[in-house]
Amino acid sequence: MTFDLRAYLQSCRAENDAALETILPTSAGGCPDVVADAMRYSLTAGGKRLRPILCLASAEAVGGDRALAMPAACAIEMIHTYSLIHDDLPAMDNDTMRRGRPTLHVVAGEGMAILAGDGLLAEAFYVLGHEP
Repeated sequence: MTFDLRAYLQSCRAENDAALETILPTSAGGCPDVVADAMRYSLTAGGKRLRPILCLASAEAVGGDRALAMPAACAIEMIHTYSLIHDDLPAMDNDTMRRGRPTLHVVAGEGMAILAGDGLLAEAFYVLGHEP
């Protein structure tokens, strides 16, 4: 039996994307819609999802369950996205495009981009600290 790396990466990416959709904060959880929407805009912009895939693969490599590693994989992607949002800000790189679409500060303003990035960082630690 041969290992299909492309299929494995696609499977992990799809699972991570689905999990990210379910853990994003909502107004029901106390997060204002405008902030949650800004967080979602950047987090769901696509990308290779290499970091969460490495987390999931590492869990599997030591006999762990991919589903149990998913919160950590999501947290890693949230922290990575936070760093990209802040890196794109005018005070840093002032990038206007990310993953083929306008950066968050271009779409929602610099202040909202800062709030969304900070929200993703805080949410990542929340996800890590709670049972799935």
